[in-house]
Amino acid sequence: VEAFGFVQLASWILINGPFTSNVLSIGVNVCLNFLGTNYLVFKVPAPQELFED
Repeated sequence: VEAFGFVQLASWILINGPFTSNVLSIGVNVCLNFLGTNYLVFKVPAPQELFED
């Protein structure tokens, strides 16, 4: 199986048009949102840690 590199990906996007790039951008956004919620949202400290008396 041949490796699917960036050159093949770019030529494939050029051949298939804007619909393909929209689908790829949606996939990238889903991945980034998943990573962002896991590593940013759930790392927020509890209110007791923020407001210590």
